[in-house]
Amino acid sequence: MQDVVKTEKTSPVLEDIENDLTCIMTNYDSSIKNRKENKTRINLQQLSCIEEIQSVRKLINDKLDEMEQCLKDTIASHLQTGEKRINVLGCTVLPEGLLVFTDSNNKRLIICEIDGTFKKDILTLFPPRYITTVGLTSSSSKKVSLVELITGKELSSFAPDDMCFGLSK
Repeated sequence: MQDVVKTEKTSPVLEDIENDLTCIMTNYDSSIKNRKENKTRINLQQLSCIEEIQSVRKLINDKLDEMEQCLKDTIASHLQTGEKRINVLGCTVLPEGLLVFTDSNNKRLIICEIDGTFKKDILTLFPPRYITTVGLTSSSSKKVSLVELITGKELSSFAPDDMCFGLSK
């Protein structure tokens, strides 16, 4: 019996099993280590993404604040020239990046650069209320007009049966 036990302890099969178990433990430890490293790397990437989002948000907010101040300055300078108080009810952004505001008190469109810098006025025959990139409305005169925004020329218009408070394209 002792010979059998002694033979089994030195048997190549037992050595192979021990080697296999050692390899399995090494692979298991390596997998655990890799998972921990991946988790750490993912957490760092997450923090980096959050910081980048916060940075971009701050840049956007700063730019919007700058544009708002420029627009306020533009409006204030127009008011100093003796115009009626500006009443902006609608705005749109043109594909080329221009901002267009309706000013119903002064019967005009105010065109500004994307940074809020005043570019020009376009006088209208009625007080404009709402605007899209294709046309504008006036509830007081019950009119919808298609206006060429570069020249200010009215291309076409129609009178709806009732007041119109907006457009959609």
